[in-house]
Amino acid sequence: MPLPRLISMPLPLRYAFLAALVMSALKILASYLPFVFAGVRYPWQQFLAVPFLGYFLWALIAPLVYHFFKSAAGLRAWGWRWSCQALLAVTVACLHGFCESAIYIVWVRLAGGADLANTSYLSNIILQSFVEYWIIIGAFAAIDLALGSRDKLFRLALAEKQLTLAQLRALKMQLNPHFLFNALHSVGALMEDSIDDAQKVLARLAHLLRSMLDADNKHTVTLGQEMTWLNDYLLVEGVRFGERLQVKREIAEDTLQAVVPYLILQPLVENAVKHGLARSGQVGQITLISRRVGDRLQLEVVDNGAGCPDPSRFGKGVGTRNVRERLDQIFAGNYQLRFYSPEGGGFGVLINIPFSLEHPTL
Repeated sequence: MPLPRLISMPLPLRYAFLAALVMSALKILASYLPFVFAGVRYPWQQFLAVPFLGYFLWALIAPLVYHFFKSAAGLRAWGWRWSCQALLAVTVACLHGFCESAIYIVWVRLAGGADLANTSYLSNIILQSFVEYWIIIGAFAAIDLALGSRDKLFRLALAEKQLTLAQLRALKMQLNPHFLFNALHSVGALMEDSIDDAQKVLARLAHLLRSMLDADNKHTVTLGQEMTWLNDYLLVEGVRFGERLQVKREIAEDTLQAVVPYLILQPLVENAVKHGLARSGQVGQITLISRRVGDRLQLEVVDNGAGCPDPSRFGKGVGTRNVRERLDQIFAGNYQLRFYSPEGGGFGVLINIPFSLEHPTL
């Protein structure tokens, strides 16, 4: 019948021997200093082996002690658990004390020192081993608790990360059909006026969707990439509205490599086209702005449409709600999304996020 495998210690065995070495050195120093202060010669052959014997024996049997500790701790009944621990403490302390005493006797006799081993010495060693056993058990319990807390925090962080990614994927899945529905609605409207223009829109829409599929696994992109997709989208809308749609770009060069959420501007531009241009029947201008302010990146989408009497109540639609939720998922509240009415009329949206050249770890 094969022997049961020992339960693995929470830390490598070398740390037990390192602790034994440190404790041995401290104990030798503590026993040596009184002799120095008294001006008496230190009996190295008599005392040198004692601390090394005790602590290195503990290091040697540490895996066995940990196995017994975990086995007894696994008992469900509280009384049985502590009874087994107490029995183990007495048994291991006696074995440790006898082994330490036997090796000590051999060491002293070989070194030619005075043999102090007797009944009193043995009982003191066993008592000391009993106390040391409980100290070691306490250390094992503390290490298990610390590592268990660390593992629990790690699993919690992993679960939160997986939840965040799942929520972002759900938001992206919500955004893409919303965009596609509106784009196809535009194509349907064009079919009544110009089939050629509708075909141009479909061709550009296909190119845009292909680019979006290439970035399907990305939750953040550079502002330069975002602007490329946004320009493709504006080309699609440009076929529909012709010269009525004018776009002004005030994109700072030092912001093009900044990291922004995927398709963060497209829903805002889509709203500007829908509410600021399509309903007015007049020539509409959309201004896209990016600037770096200290360690922040500011993005703005401004139109010259009819505006909104109360901008604070704006943002209940699918697109703007999607933008807010993705900002919250990625930046955990460290952002600003503000709707406002410019002095000259129209409507504006400001996004203020941390300026970064590195993609955040989600």
